[in-house]
Amino acid sequence: MRNATTIGLLFLVNLLLTNCSTYNPLPEALADPENVTTLKIQNVRLDSLPKEIGTLTNLKTLYLFRNKQQKIPDEIGNLSNLVLLNAAYCGTLVRIPETIQYCHKLDVLYVDETLILPFSIRKVNSRLRVVRLGKGAVR
Repeated sequence: MRNATTIGLLFLVNLLLTNCSTYNPLPEALADPENVTTLKIQNVRLDSLPKEIGTLTNLKTLYLFRNKQQKIPDEIGNLSNLVLLNAAYCGTLVRIPETIQYCHKLDVLYVDETLILPFSIRKVNSRLRVVRLGKGAVR
């Protein structure tokens, strides 16, 4: 049975969270993920991205710009329709998980100068363009 909050999210396509300080609405928003194609989390005090992110199988664009998350969960590999991932300026984020290799439609990845990319990033697709905002290397 769905609660009132979840019912309002049944037809959610774009979820934009900007400058939120303490509230973490992600678990509620991810309750019915079929329609979500864009998720933008910018300047949010989000310590970690929930593993439920992997249920957003129709997600095409994911913006994690300027957040505090320390890691991206392995479930990101379930995002088979992901085309763009912006993980730039996430201060404590140091690594993209190996499971990124399963995002075969990923065309653009924005990352910090210090972010460590897994070797498996080379398996994503031949069109993948990694845009580094500074220096860094594939490791």
